Amino acid sequence: MNPKIIITCAVTGAGDTVGKSPNVPVTPEQIANSALEAAAAGAAVVHCHVREPKTGKGSRRVDLYKDVMERIRAKNKEVIINLTAGMGGDLDVGPGETPMKWGAGTDLVGPVERLLHVAELRPELCTLDCGSLNFGDGNTMVVQTPAQLREQARRFLKDQSSTKAVRAILEGGDTYDRALWKGMADMGWLGAAVPEAYGGADLGHEGLCVLAEEIGRALAPVPFGSSVYLATMHDDGESIVFDQPIAVASGIRNTSAMAFDPATGLSSPVAPVGGL
Repeated sequence: MNPKIIITCAVTGAGDTVGKSPNVPVTPEQIANSALEAAAAGAAVVHCHVREPKTGKGSRRVDLYKDVMERIRAKNKEVIINLTAGMGGDLDVGPGETPMKWGAGTDLVGPVERLLHVAELRPELCTLDCGSLNFGDGNTMVVQTPAQLREQARRFLKDQSSTKAVRAILEGGDTYDRALWKGMADMGWLGAAVPEAYGGADLGHEGLCVLAEEIGRALAPVPFGSSVYLATMHDDGESIVFDQPIAVASGIRNTSAMAFDPATGLSSPVAPVGGL
């Protein structure tokens, strides 16, 4: 376990935080200044939403995200900027017996439109819940379906794992596509089955299967199964657990698993393989 603490500051938050406090920043200048203040106070990561300057309502406008990022980077090159990718997934279910009469808080668009600002601005981090969930104690839901996750995975693999690239690996001297593997690490895929406490995404079995299906569909030449599946394996008396799981999630190691025998209290390596 890594004992070091990383502080992330969400400078505006999601939902109607402006209506709850006059101190919530609204304009790009205010949001950037709040992010810079958080960084000066010790935050390593600033989690940024943007808002319509005139109304304070949440927004998905790329120009607003760009303005915030440029203002932060003009004064601070070190703090990690984390842009939300959650906007555009809000479903305000209608009241009582009229659930199909969606409320004014509904903002529901496709996965590509939701990520336009990420594709253009390429922040160090972006965040997106990989499963639908209730938001608050009312009728609002945040919608993230397996099909949306699958579509994004497919788009990434189409760009990064062409048939030509796969053939080059199979006919060449390397055992896997190191550039693709690093790209998957950057996307967080290698930590799909690793618990959050160990630096992983903790997507669960369903999220892991979605990624695995698309990797197989693309014939991607990477050791995804041998490195990632092991984190989910368990069988009564013997459990497979990660040794240095952060190294696996980041792509530094391809496999780094240990088999633990509770009868003896001893661990033994399971097919270790090198990494990037």
